[in-house]
Amino acid sequence: ASCSRNAPPPKTPRVSHSNMSKSVAPASIMTAAKSGKVDVLLEWLNSGGQANAEDVLMVAAGHGHEQVVDLLLQRGAEINEQSGEGAGTALMAAAGRGWVRVVELLLRGGAELDLRASDGGTALMWAASNGHERVVELLQQ
Repeated sequence: ASCSRNAPPPKTPRVSHSNMSKSVAPASIMTAAKSGKVDVLLEWLNSGGQANAEDVLMVAAGHGHEQVVDLLLQRGAEINEQSGEGAGTALMAAAGRGWVRVVELLLRGGAELDLRASDGGTALMWAASNGHERVVELLQQ
């Protein structure tokens, strides 16, 4: 087969380097993370699902599900993974929504305070801009 010199190069998908080795969780698992369904996530993890699948930890943290966050961390989720549209972290998601207990859990687990999302914001900035005073206090300790 001959190639035309005027043919455009094939399009390659744009892939974020931080997610190149990430697995993608099925929609049902993302729903379980959003809803705090520990049993569903535990079954998925026990059948070979990866705790480090893209966005699962951030979704659970952003919806305030302490037990799910704890389970994912115990199973090896990367606590400081930056993902999603805004390149936020689980700590940013929890702080921005005022989930005190989840923020405490993430801090105990070693979440980094100085990471910045694509908007330049940190977990502290997200908490402050949403009026979550208790979380702001925690993050400043």
